[in-house]
Amino acid sequence: MQIRLLLLFGFLFTLASCKKSETETQPDLAANLLGTYTLSSINVTGTTPIPITGVNSGTAVATRNGSALDQVNFAVTYAVTSPSYNGNFSQNQTVDLKAAGNDVDLYQGTTKFGTYSANTITVKDYSVTGITVSFVAKKQ
Repeated sequence: MQIRLLLLFGFLFTLASCKKSETETQPDLAANLLGTYTLSSINVTGTTPIPITGVNSGTAVATRNGSALDQVNFAVTYAVTSPSYNGNFSQNQTVDLKAAGNDVDLYQGTTKFGTYSANTITVKDYSVTGITVSFVAKKQ
C-alpha cells in the first residue's frame, strides 16, 4: 500500500512540475492604422527648405513596415503656399506604436507625438527635417 501511495505522489509531483510553455502573442497594432487618411486640419511651421505661410490640403498614408506589428511607415503629403513656392511637400517617416487602452500612441523614438483613436490620427508638433507638423486626419 505504501508503494502505491508513494508512486501516486511521485506521479502527481511529476504532473505538477510539468509546465506547459505559453507564448504570448504580440498584438498587431499596425493593422488598424493601415490606410489612407484625409487631413481635416493641419499646421506646418518651419524654415527648411522654405518658409511656409499656408497649408491648403493633405493626406496621410500608413503602410506596414515589413512584418513589424508595432511600426508603420507614414507618408504625409500637403499642399503649401509661401512667398516663393506653391506646391506639394511630402514627409516619410517610420513610426513606433504602443498600445494605450483602446487607442494606439505614436512615437518617434521615446517621444510621443500622436494618437490613433476611432479611425482618427491626431499629431501634435511632429518634427521632421526642419519642419514641425500638427494635424488631425480621418481614415477614408
